[in-house]
Amino acid sequence: CDAFLMQRPERLRKGLSGYHIEAYETDAVLKALKDFRKKRQIGYTPYDHKTGRRSLSLQILKPSSVLIFDGMQVMHEAFKPLIDYSIFIYTDDDTLKEIRYDADLVKRQYSREFAKEQSEPEFNQYKTQIHPYKDEADLLISLERKWQYKIVDAPFGNS
Repeated sequence: CDAFLMQRPERLRKGLSGYHIEAYETDAVLKALKDFRKKRQIGYTPYDHKTGRRSLSLQILKPSSVLIFDGMQVMHEAFKPLIDYSIFIYTDDDTLKEIRYDADLVKRQYSREFAKEQSEPEFNQYKTQIHPYKDEADLLISLERKWQYKIVDAPFGNS
């Protein structure tokens, strides 16, 4: 889904994060998902979290029978009719805050001060904008600690 994310400078100017659906080109996402369902190739430009910008080079996904569509907003109401199966990965609040802070420093190369300043508002955005998708997922996976996951709720009693 990040391939359809507004570039960071524009998002920051508008007070948006990846936790806001308004930060995505939803029409382009819908077109790509519909094209996939029609067995057409999909073109996208990858997002670079270090620069906060999308690449200038177009990537092509050839038609296939499976598409793993991941990102913060993939379970948004607009996309649900085009999604066959959803998985929500989550962790406890403290671990989530730690992961986000580390990503801000390493992946996004924010200063410590800026990362700390963004931490609480972005956590609150996550809790209101993304976390509710957890109740709608077909499968829940809990991040117990770094690199250790546990299937929490599987359809048909499988785990």
